[in-house]
Amino acid sequence: MGRPGKMADTTELTPEQVNMSQVEAVGLFGIRPYWQDGHNTGIFGLRYLRSLCSCEECAAASLPHTART
Repeated sequence: MGRPGKMADTTELTPEQVNMSQVEAVGLFGIRPYWQDGHNTGIFGLRYLRSLCSCEECAAASLPHTART
């Protein structure tokens, strides 16, 4: 398996490493995914996740409050 935060010396991930088994809310800040291979390291902030999305709704929500119409 590897160390937290470091990829093992593999070039491909197994389905168990990329498929989530559950998601846990972390306060009002973000989420912690639980992966099928059993690891759950990492908390992903909601603002960060929204910044990755290119849909209109998320793009509009990412604008500063004064730039919204």
